[in-house]
Amino acid sequence: MPSLLRFPVGQAVFQLPERLTEVNSWHGHIPFAFWIVEALEPSVFVELGVHRGDSYFAFCQAVKSLGLDTRCYGVDTWKGDAHAGFYGEEIYEDFSAYNREHYQDFSKPLRTTFAEAIEQFEDGSIDLLHVDGYHTYEAVRSDFGCWLPKLSERAVVLFHDIAVTDRGFGVWRFWEEIAAQYPSFGFMHSFGLGVLGVGKELPDSLASFFEDAKANPEILHSFYEALGTRCQLFGDLQRARDELANTTAAPAISEEVATLRQQVLDLTYRYERALERKEAEAEQLEAKVVDLEARLGQSSHSAAALAEHLASVTAQRDEILQSETWKLTAPARGFLWWMRRVANWRRFTQTFRVTLQPLQGVGESLFETDSFVALGGRMRFAIEGAPRPPGWYELTCTVTTTSDLSKMRPYIITETQDHQRYSQQIPGKVDPEGQIRVLFHVNKQAARHELLLVGLNGITSISAPRVKPALHLGEPMARILAAAIVPTIAYADLPPIAAHQELLPQEDEFSRWIERNERINQDDRERVARELATWEHPPLISVLMPVYNTPIRHLVTAIESVRAQWYPHWELCIADDASTDPEIRPILTRYQEADPRIKVAFRDENGGISANSNTALTLANGKFVAYLDADDEISEVALLHYAREIHEYPGVELLFCDEDKITEDGDRSDPYFKPSLSPALLLGKNCVTHLGVYRTDTVRRLGGMRSEFDGSQDWDLALRFLPIVGIDFTRARRIPRLLYHWRRIHGSTATTLRSKSWAVLAGRHAVQDYLDTAVPGAKAEPIPRASNLNRLVLPTPDPAPLVSILLPTAGNYQLLRGCLSSLLERTDYPRFEVLITIDSDNPDADSLAYLDTLEHTGKVRVIRRRRPPGETFNYSRIVNNLARYAAADLLLLLNDDTEVINAGWLTEMVAVLSLPDVGVVGAHLYYADGSIQHAGVMTGHHRALHLYSGLPGASWGYYADLLLARNVSAVTGACLLTSRRVWDEVGGLDEQLAVSFNDVAYCRAAGALGYQIIVTPHARLKHFESVTRGFDDLTLPRRSRLASEFQRLATLFPDIAAADPFYNPNLVPEGQFRLQYESPIPVV
Repeated sequence: MPSLLRFPVGQAVFQLPERLTEVNSWHGHIPFAFWIVEALEPSVFVELGVHRGDSYFAFCQAVKSLGLDTRCYGVDTWKGDAHAGFYGEEIYEDFSAYNREHYQDFSKPLRTTFAEAIEQFEDGSIDLLHVDGYHTYEAVRSDFGCWLPKLSERAVVLFHDIAVTDRGFGVWRFWEEIAAQYPSFGFMHSFGLGVLGVGKELPDSLASFFEDAKANPEILHSFYEALGTRCQLFGDLQRARDELANTTAAPAISEEVATLRQQVLDLTYRYERALERKEAEAEQLEAKVVDLEARLGQSSHSAAALAEHLASVTAQRDEILQSETWKLTAPARGFLWWMRRVANWRRFTQTFRVTLQPLQGVGESLFETDSFVALGGRMRFAIEGAPRPPGWYELTCTVTTTSDLSKMRPYIITETQDHQRYSQQIPGKVDPEGQIRVLFHVNKQAARHELLLVGLNGITSISAPRVKPALHLGEPMARILAAAIVPTIAYADLPPIAAHQELLPQEDEFSRWIERNERINQDDRERVARELATWEHPPLISVLMPVYNTPIRHLVTAIESVRAQWYPHWELCIADDASTDPEIRPILTRYQEADPRIKVAFRDENGGISANSNTALTLANGKFVAYLDADDEISEVALLHYAREIHEYPGVELLFCDEDKITEDGDRSDPYFKPSLSPALLLGKNCVTHLGVYRTDTVRRLGGMRSEFDGSQDWDLALRFLPIVGIDFTRARRIPRLLYHWRRIHGSTATTLRSKSWAVLAGRHAVQDYLDTAVPGAKAEPIPRASNLNRLVLPTPDPAPLVSILLPTAGNYQLLRGCLSSLLERTDYPRFEVLITIDSDNPDADSLAYLDTLEHTGKVRVIRRRRPPGETFNYSRIVNNLARYAAADLLLLLNDDTEVINAGWLTEMVAVLSLPDVGVVGAHLYYADGSIQHAGVMTGHHRALHLYSGLPGASWGYYADLLLARNVSAVTGACLLTSRRVWDEVGGLDEQLAVSFNDVAYCRAAGALGYQIIVTPHARLKHFESVTRGFDDLTLPRRSRLASEFQRLATLFPDIAAADPFYNPNLVPEGQFRLQYESPIPVV
């Protein structure tokens, strides 16, 4: 044990676990579970969210081995949830059997909800609580709040998944809030584990632990990560032995396992971490609250109007009922009233046969008649033959599907005469036999109705669709009697539909976004057909699909997603890599026979995904090839969008699109709205991924996929295209639509370290291979907080070039001293000079004296220039003048209200500037409170904004972008490094932009010359610009000057109104990486 740590380690921490299932998401924390049981000796331990029991039984194992008198309780319904996946009774039976066999003397499972279990525990009784239930922010916040009174004065609470920010997880957000309120420490491996010292009387061992957490966090991380990796490897080897014992291919598997062991052991200290962070989720939730409050206000207004109308109608009715005329005509009116009701009862009880006409997400089924294949997780049908009389109706039909019926949600969408769309507020029902019952309302506004089925996948059939009045009664006499009263209610008109009524209010935010922005109809199809008829040479796209033992329903769905394409000029080239599943060959053969556009090659030996993809490539005749995994899906309009881009940009080499994840049962989540091709970002992570479409001749010239990079072979191919496309957006096209659905196979929480490590290691090797040629001496290393991402350790030119730091100042002594002292004392770069000029009519005497002192030491040069009378302040002119005195080939623009944070900031910026084609480098700047002030500048929409401004300094950003160097359109002149060559080519700063936008103009001009603009997170400075200053604080003259300078910027760069290529147009234009309510990009 490292001597730097002071807390007692004990012996339990070195045990090996006795229970390791395939769900390995907690295995890396098992040693800590052993330690905390020994250190805390809890009298009562409770785990919320047990599942297979790997974590729970680790605590129990420690209790038993230490001989403690601890009572253990595992609370779970054992039915699953949207995060862990839903499962059957067998999970609980397996858990219960293991518990009875090993720990029944002190361990008790409580099969109930968390809320129901609370009452079984006295206040102040629980010493150790592990929270691992439903992982949304609201759920974990509620769990902690509800169980807090049950915690003792020495209690510790553990939170799992604090490092996971995708799939709607929100534990990370709650952890950031609560960790500051108690002694705490967060492990970031194995999806993250937060340790919270809630009790006021923590034992000495825990107090020492939290002290070490502050003093030596990296050592603490390394110690437990190493022990956790040992447990994970132990589990991997156990499963490998089981696999060897149950296969006829033992020699080959044995060799694979041996290789795996060596690879994993070589990577002991490189650990699994969460793939992406979505710090912007908090902003999304805040926007949702605002939206809900607005809708509540509308509802209150509507309710008040209805109440007022009801009172008026009631008064009129009472007046009529009391009139003499009404009383005199009562006998005749009653006779006619009864006659009408008796005559109409048949219409009221009539059942209508309707037809469901496929509209969207409905693929053909080659194998079963009268069946479809659900695509994209939702099927849409037009309801034809629906009744017209106003009233409430019920649609019934029977659905048979290969997916889980309990996950399916039926809705009826109504479109009004003025093309507004809304869904009924009463949820539809699905019984275990698949019968659907959905209520909907017909009124004068309704023009058409659609049946929408959400959350299904695979082969699906729908039978016996019927519509009947919702108040249909069973007994004939009851019908006759009710006919006099019920139709008056059933056929009544509803009030007008409220404008912008939310679609699918029962669904999550992303599902509603899909419904608003991805609906296509028959009119769209006809319009596209007319468009394609005008193309003289439509490009043929060859879709390459490597297959190996793919689950049949996913394979069929993938193939049918290609066959459903609106763009007809495609071919599907399938290569099977010697699958052992006997069902696959007949299925592929039948597809090949049924559709001449499908070609299939069967390999004799398994060669891996790259070799298999290259076999599919030999079948391709298309001008472009698209890589589609055999268990994923593409949108019905995917190839249409790609073909349009190819048609418009004939020199294009590489194309890719936005993507999301889709579960086995068709629920979509985690949309990734990508930037245009960012060479810097591509070295840190694979930001191209799916659906990658490449020019076929170029792929063949490069040799296709390379087997040594299996697991990240698509990343390697994109990297090899970088020298060909550069940052030419006519040669590399990003399509900002969600056209690819990446399958998240059930049990993804059980993804093994083995499979992840192969992919991470292969990706890093691919990046290193690229760097060895493009930037000799550069290294791709894992980022400590996210080992699946790469930090580029770049060589500094030797000898280190001189940097001239250009620092204009108004002479504020405090700011200037803070800036220069940090610059001179904290910067580890060996060669730089500081050029300062004071631009002030009345400079501060302390500042002048301070500069005189520094100038005599030779550390700075003061360029003395007195502003002529009548000359207004012009930042650009001042900096251009300083540049004329600079002796260096590298120029750094720096504000005097900045302070250095990390010593290597300038070394990093110089190294990044030395990369090929890089013309400008910026840094991450932080406000005094630690929040982000600048992480690149976004242009477009007639504005220029700092990206991520106001977010916490520890934020990972959108899909971990803040951890990586990346391309941007501009960086702030508060800290901007460029070369003398680029400076001269651009012509320095535009002096007509005296105060604002001069840095943006410089960057845009450099970009227009073909140079990359890169911002790096490894150069960090404080910037004491006002956090709250905005347009509202500007005086009228300053507003006028700002508008005038922006107009100048727009004149220089007319495309400033267009969307920023490095920011996705589906995200809000304020630069905060939240989804726009409505996408500006047409679905077709």
